Amino acid sequence: MRDSMKWGLAAILVLGASTSAQADVVVTPDGRYQTVRTHRAMIAHQGQSEVLIEELHLQSEDRRALWIKPFPAAPSFEEAPSAPFATLDSGTTIEPPLNKSVRARVFGPSIVTLLSQRLFPDPKEDAQPPGPQAPSRDLQLLDRQIFSGTVYTSTITRQHVLPKPMQDWLHRNGFSLTQHLMGDLSAHLNRGASVCMTLLSDSAPGSPGLARIGPVRQTVPTNDPIFPTLRRTDSGNGQTLFELYMIGTGPLVPSAYATLWDEEPWLQEDVQRGRFRTVYADKLEDTGAVLLDLEQRLGVSAMPNPFLVRSRFRQGSEALGEIVFESTTNFVRIPSGTERGSGMDLFLCMLLGLTPLIYTPESWFLLWWGARARANRTSDRQPLATRLWPLFVIVVAIYWAVTLPGAARLAATIPLLIGLTLLIMPRTDHEARRVRVNFSKKKKDK
Repeated sequence: MRDSMKWGLAAILVLGASTSAQADVVVTPDGRYQTVRTHRAMIAHQGQSEVLIEELHLQSEDRRALWIKPFPAAPSFEEAPSAPFATLDSGTTIEPPLNKSVRARVFGPSIVTLLSQRLFPDPKEDAQPPGPQAPSRDLQLLDRQIFSGTVYTSTITRQHVLPKPMQDWLHRNGFSLTQHLMGDLSAHLNRGASVCMTLLSDSAPGSPGLARIGPVRQTVPTNDPIFPTLRRTDSGNGQTLFELYMIGTGPLVPSAYATLWDEEPWLQEDVQRGRFRTVYADKLEDTGAVLLDLEQRLGVSAMPNPFLVRSRFRQGSEALGEIVFESTTNFVRIPSGTERGSGMDLFLCMLLGLTPLIYTPESWFLLWWGARARANRTSDRQPLATRLWPLFVIVVAIYWAVTLPGAARLAATIPLLIGLTLLIMPRTDHEARRVRVNFSKKKKDK
């Protein structure tokens, strides 16, 4: 019974290992794993190859470390004086539509706003996870070597034996890999892949804040868009947040993972594990900042009809290796037609700007008071109460103009026009008079 349980458990582990994806491995000289918090990558696929620019944010606990990364084929490295991620972030970060700002203050300067905020606070704002922590220092890249070959397993000791050049290089630099990690490397080396090992140096190990690796730029020969990562059979680093920017001639999605097209990316909700949360998917404009940055500053050659997909991903219960992407026609364009600043967005801002005039008790009371004052006036002069509602309307317009951002201030347009019109050209009520008809007048004689 125990033997059958062991074999069943082993089968589960093998099956789990065959469909898994992890962050790259960064180890200390004694083989301990460093925790990678964020792994950012831009992949620009160009038919027979792809340009891969990476940046890792990690907790560095040792003065020296080793970054291990497999590739389907030996890559070529180029200088990366700057990373494209700042431009990519600014070009793909979608702000909420402007009418959302009006909806958050929908009743304007009214007691209803105060009561609704206290009784019904927005749960999504309270549940927003904190953003990723920015790194405080950069790790220095001392040396880089690419290895290939075969990992042998001793029939006597059951120990893994790495290729001789790799063993010698690790020994010279004082690194000792665990047998478990050697077994994971064998899954790549024994099927013809190449493994890149980069020696890192940290000037302030263990200090507060995260350390940064990169940006590192490499060109990988591959027919399919691919995000190469190390296949690991342990639990891996499930805390890693992958931030991927995929650029191709069409929208690229992972072939082995479900894609969630998030049409409200401004909510900053946490990423569901084991699913790609896409927060941007749209064509790149020829004169846009992203494409110009890629072509002019980074030297990435142009491709026909480039399409950019930005996705976030966290490892689930699986344990994978490289992630292969494929083009799809079944996608959702993000941002959609009701994006920030669109015609529909601005129209909704103006329409919602009328809400305090229609649905607040102050507006109803001032309208009633003005009508009562007009009905009971004793002279031709307009009573002060008849001007209170137009003044309230102007206060609403001022509130929208002061509290709303950018073009959302259009919500003040209609209230302002109504208020000024009623103040400048006040309503004039003609006094009702009796109509007298004299029926006693005789007809003139002919």
